[in-house]
Amino acid sequence: MVHENENNSEPNQIFSLEQGGLIHMWTIFRSAICGQKSKHYTTVDLGQSYWGDVRLILVKRLRVNSASRSLDLECTCMTVFNQDIFVGTSKGVVQHLSSTSSTSIPNSYLSNTEELLSVKCIEHCPYDKEYFLVGFSNGQIKMYNRKREKPLISFAGTGNPNDPAVDVRYICWSKHRLGLFFVLDSDARLHLWDLCKSDMYPLYSISLQFAKVTNLDLSPYFDRNAVQSSFLVLGTSSGHVEVHRIRKELGKQSDAEFKKDRNKFMKYVSIL
Repeated sequence: MVHENENNSEPNQIFSLEQGGLIHMWTIFRSAICGQKSKHYTTVDLGQSYWGDVRLILVKRLRVNSASRSLDLECTCMTVFNQDIFVGTSKGVVQHLSSTSSTSIPNSYLSNTEELLSVKCIEHCPYDKEYFLVGFSNGQIKMYNRKREKPLISFAGTGNPNDPAVDVRYICWSKHRLGLFFVLDSDARLHLWDLCKSDMYPLYSISLQFAKVTNLDLSPYFDRNAVQSSFLVLGTSSGHVEVHRIRKELGKQSDAEFKKDRNKFMKYVSIL
């Protein structure tokens, strides 16, 4: 997965995760002598093609197992938020590491169930760094506060609590509406949730089996004050990419609407 620094003047960073739990932290570096016809190309190994001007420099390696309660974890997914690294595992635990410190508090987030689960995806709230969602192999989605080891709430991300055979594959939190997020399950069904309205049932559920959709993403959001359309990007098993415009009522809010939803969301998480 790719993590960009908030400060655009700094080099971007890439974090790569091995299934066995080894994390590689890379810096994207633009070489000053690249793009020039120089004799240095024959004597200096820049780790890139002779016509290139960008290369990756390995900065650090981190081991997930060093902070784990189990030595046989299989890592399934990863997300990075500032200096914090969150790694999902096959044991239903999200491991928490820091790219700048040897300790993280808490060092793990538990599923709080006896059921054997696997973490499928992790998605942070783009409006409040304290909260994130985790999708599991039994179709459940759990919300966590970064400061607490156990989940705040658990609900059926697929909309059907009686169908544990269907897992949550992707969660994408809307960059335009605070409580809104999209969920793709293993049956290629798309579920639209809005926590400012309900945490019991999704607003909509749509089958995408005809298109054999395997992953999804949302368009980036650069400026809250700019006029921007929202787009949903779907990837299919045949290698096609579909771009869909999201309806206006599910897109950008006015400042008054956003403030109202923020108050609802903060009240919602405060009572969990």
